[in-house]
Amino acid sequence: MRGTFGFPLFKAIDGNGNPIRGGKLYTYSVGTSNNKATYSDYALTVAHANPVVLNSDGQALIYLSGSYRMNLTTSADGQVPGWPVDNIIGDISTDLIFLKEHIATGLHFAPDARSYTGGTFAAAVTAIGATETTLVISQSQAVTANVTIPSTLTLRFREGGKLNISNGVVVTLNGPVEAPMAQIFTGAGTVVFNRNAKELSPQWWGALGDNSADDTAEFTAAKAAFVAGGTLRLPNGIYRLSNWVFGTSGVIVQGAGAGDAAADSATVLRAVAGLAGTDYVVKIPLSVNDAGAVTMYRAALRDLMIDGNAITRGVLFHGTDCRLENVSIRNCANYAVFSDETVVDSFDGGGIFHCRIYGSSSRLGGLSLTVADSYFNGAGTATAVFVKIAGRMNIVRTTFESWNHPVIDIQPAAGKVATMLTIEGNRILSNQGSGTVINAVASGSGIRGLIIKRNTFHGGGATTPAYWVAVDGGGGPLVIKHNDAETAPAPILIDLSGYTTPAKVDIAHNGNMDVDVKYTSRNAAANMVAAGTTTGWKSVQIDKSGATAPGPAHEHGVFKGKRLKTTAATSPIAFTFPTEDLSAGHWRAKVLAFDTTAVGGAVNLYQVNARSVTETVGAGATVTDLQTVVSEGTAAAAVVWQANGAETEIVELQLTGVAATTIYWEVEVEYDYIVSDV
Repeated sequence: MRGTFGFPLFKAIDGNGNPIRGGKLYTYSVGTSNNKATYSDYALTVAHANPVVLNSDGQALIYLSGSYRMNLTTSADGQVPGWPVDNIIGDISTDLIFLKEHIATGLHFAPDARSYTGGTFAAAVTAIGATETTLVISQSQAVTANVTIPSTLTLRFREGGKLNISNGVVVTLNGPVEAPMAQIFTGAGTVVFNRNAKELSPQWWGALGDNSADDTAEFTAAKAAFVAGGTLRLPNGIYRLSNWVFGTSGVIVQGAGAGDAAADSATVLRAVAGLAGTDYVVKIPLSVNDAGAVTMYRAALRDLMIDGNAITRGVLFHGTDCRLENVSIRNCANYAVFSDETVVDSFDGGGIFHCRIYGSSSRLGGLSLTVADSYFNGAGTATAVFVKIAGRMNIVRTTFESWNHPVIDIQPAAGKVATMLTIEGNRILSNQGSGTVINAVASGSGIRGLIIKRNTFHGGGATTPAYWVAVDGGGGPLVIKHNDAETAPAPILIDLSGYTTPAKVDIAHNGNMDVDVKYTSRNAAANMVAAGTTTGWKSVQIDKSGATAPGPAHEHGVFKGKRLKTTAATSPIAFTFPTEDLSAGHWRAKVLAFDTTAVGGAVNLYQVNARSVTETVGAGATVTDLQTVVSEGTAAAAVVWQANGAETEIVELQLTGVAATTIYWEVEVEYDYIVSDV
């Protein structure tokens, strides 16, 4: 190797920044005190005197051949601090150089450095063997047979240095690689980094990130090079991708920043032109979803933006303990994040954290998925989030916003179940007046546990939403507590007629949220509210345990009402309790009536004490008008236990007002019964 020492001249200065005029540069072989010549010409034909005497500016033109040990003194032979220095080499002119490196107490010593003249890259690796060495590559090297780089060999790529690997050839790297952010691997062969590789870049395979080239193949080659996981680092740029299958476990794709929803910035993964609406920018698949893809475990996308380019979806997100962390997703044709409901174990402790998803819906599902500290905005076109399947899914501390209803739509796919879905501590913004903000609808027992608590709801439309929350069908525990609506009151609709499994219902302490309830027990004719739904309950607790038909079942319920208003002899509430064959139960009702038309506003209290009814098979329902509470003052109320057909008994509470009066009611109802079918 040959090259200049310094560029373009060597210049020596003292501690004050002044040139060392007439300084003396002594040159030796590496690690020795044996003189080694330097030269005044590139051809290395005219040797300098040793030492080289510097001019009045402290400079000299010096060409080196190989490596040196050097010492610098003043013109009076005074030692210059910091010198001597060992292992000094010139610029590289040959294409392969290897240096023996021995590391002790943080110091690097290179007792020998030489150009390799033995032929091919593979031959150089063979010649080096297990020696602790750095192989410097400055030109393209053909690799035509499999090569394994030992852990003792560092590959250092200089500008222009590449490995051109033939098709079918594998280069296995066990040692470190030092390279610029440029292409160092070409050809159709394969590069495999073993356990020593912790960080790679797709630029090493030729990715450009210039918003024009399709970088999918380069990303795939880089990702496939990992054997034991690591980091695929993406510098600033716009990388065009097409259904990039991120199918290697333990790999983190690390961008330079997520940017925002308004403009390109930091690291952007953008769909190439020509993709369909059901294609993706990135796919994190399970094998059951993507033929030939391996099962994913502990993979992550971090600090980057995914842009659907208005033609396709953002990310297909499956895998075990896979994560999106600080990722912005925008400009997608339909779904920003999509998890197919056919996957039961699509997440296992993974999730979506600190992400910003804007302008399109996301479709979520999976086991043990967590969504936290993120932002979902359906903008003017879409529901923010669909939940199609869930097992112990937690959605916490996240903002949801949409101009369309519902904002969150929980509708398990046919044959699928949402089990123990928790929506807690979120801010849910609705920019449309009508419709339902959180909609949970399931046929049969498709919802087996739903907890909605400590959320803040806000309706920004011209009118209040029809329902803040609507639940229809399912089973298991249902908890809606400690939520608050910042805008005008709207009800929570609970239709428990489809609840087919043992359930515990607890609805209470929700600000600006009344409760509408429709409840059918095993007899379809027996609704808690006979005429459909009635607004006005402030809390509802139902505990339904035991088996459904056939078998014993126990049920207990408490309904506490807010003020219910009537201005005529029509019923503001018609509340029915079901009983069935071989059932025994009791019911209690407390009714407080306020007559606002009477002088002074009469207050009348009606109390119905506990009553018990037991029915046996074949006996028929014979009990009617067990107790009637007559009117007092100008208010009227009736509590009637009445029969409703053979072998099925209905206990009905009706509140009625007197014509041309305004009456407000406060009602508390409790019931308890046991059913045993034989």
